[in-house]
Amino acid sequence: MKKLLIVSCICISSALFAFQPGFSVYGLYDFTNKVDVSMSGIDFAYNYKETPGVGLSYSELINDIGFSIDCAYYLDRTVDSGTAFGITAPFSGTLVKFSQLITQANLLTSISDNLIVFGGINYTYMSFTNTSAKLEGDFGYQAGAILGSDTLSFKLAYQLINGKLVSESGISSDKFTASGLVASVMLTI
Repeated sequence: MKKLLIVSCICISSALFAFQPGFSVYGLYDFTNKVDVSMSGIDFAYNYKETPGVGLSYSELINDIGFSIDCAYYLDRTVDSGTAFGITAPFSGTLVKFSQLITQANLLTSISDNLIVFGGINYTYMSFTNTSAKLEGDFGYQAGAILGSDTLSFKLAYQLINGKLVSESGISSDKFTASGLVASVMLTI
């Protein structure tokens, strides 16, 4: 409830002025808490906590059409549990942690002075601790809306991240997919 109230206040205050393109810094909160991995025909789901992050963006709008380039860093997350064959088990012992760096390229369309819709592609870089597993990034996508003001904007996006997980033993996954909502508060500088 507290998160919903904060998001509502930001949206209302952001709607008072027109969106301002240019360089922006932002704080984000990733609501994604699960990744689906398919390895040798077996499907796994790994559960982890939601996380905050920070980002930098550059956007341009000319005659209601434009683009943005973003780079966001998502703080460390701990993998809590895994699910295979319908059975979920918590992880014990050494906990696997990971952080992400995601780059995005988006097309922007202005709906009104303070509402922008966007969609585009992303590419993820992920680093793990306490394991030698690694992720080979692949292209994903995102789409969403920006409710903006001269200096403060709120962005809500649905994001799909793809890649291939390479295990400690060198076995590569068939797929690695995580999807969910990401909310951001952007400050144009």
